Amino acid sequence: LVQTSTVTVNATTTSTPGRLVNLSVGTTVPGGQVLQLGFIVGGSGANGQETVLVRADGPTLAMAPFSIADAMADPSLNLVFTNGGAKVQSNDNWGSNASAVMTADSATGAFPFASTSSLDAALVTPLSPGLYSAQVTNNPGTTGFGIGEVYDDTTTYSASIAHLTNLSTLFNV
Repeated sequence: LVQTSTVTVNATTTSTPGRLVNLSVGTTVPGGQVLQLGFIVGGSGANGQETVLVRADGPTLAMAPFSIADAMADPSLNLVFTNGGAKVQSNDNWGSNASAVMTADSATGAFPFASTSSLDAALVTPLSPGLYSAQVTNNPGTTGFGIGEVYDDTTTYSASIAHLTNLSTLFNV
């Protein structure tokens, strides 16, 4: 089965051009496999960093209003700087940084997690321009539906300030 989608981009000449603000990918992730979300932070390093919210949603998807029966029970999240493969940060249970995540959820329009004790994974971090990969994994030996997400959590935009310039995903189908 092949499905085709069409995306139309219209040029603009306004003083506030459009920008990438979110990538979300939902799929069933077998234990031992990795859902990767690749993204590029562009702009000039001298002009600061891009703050991103990165999430691996699972347990909250099992609850209303989503009610997904086979949601991931306990996803893990690794954020990697791909120019050398160094791990930037990781998270296994978002409650460890709940305040920062809830503030970023509100600012970006991300749906809130069910509770601070849910086993969803998320982190908020500033990143310098470069290539990054967010890696969502499931517990070994388990399979479940999950969503990997990357959000731009900055309030201003210009071509010279750090910002998301590319979003992609990689997963075995």
